[in-house]
Amino acid sequence: QLACMDGFRNELVTQGWLHNHARMWMAAYLVHWRRVHWRAGADWFLEHLLDGDPASNHLSWQWVASSFSHKPYFFNRQNLERYSNGRYCQECPSHESCPFDLSYEQLEQKLFKVQPAAIREGTTRRSSRSSSRSSQRPSSNPSTQRF
Repeated sequence: QLACMDGFRNELVTQGWLHNHARMWMAAYLVHWRRVHWRAGADWFLEHLLDGDPASNHLSWQWVASSFSHKPYFFNRQNLERYSNGRYCQECPSHESCPFDLSYEQLEQKLFKVQPAAIREGTTRRSSRSSSRSSQRPSSNPSTQRF
């Protein structure tokens, strides 16, 4: 049980409104932690938001899900506490085992299985080897080709 997400859900359903930060946190939680498709979340928000605009809402959910980029939006507990004045974290039953209580680097690794630098560099080395091999190929100039 997460007091913040329960609070956001209750506020959305009963009042039809959420602060922009809460909208992004809830969207990120559903998409990245719970693996809900962004369209399902966007449609659910539109069912309840009094100020819901389909275009803005769907684009916001796609932005959180990183449909247009390689950089998804997500948050950590420090961010949540800072912008909610600790309102949800203080009495949360999951206070000691909060899934958001990690650094951004740790969360990125956990949520998105980011590869270590050595593996990413290996990809670069492979592409360098490929380009060096292509430079060793015979020239297309007929006068220098050997048969």
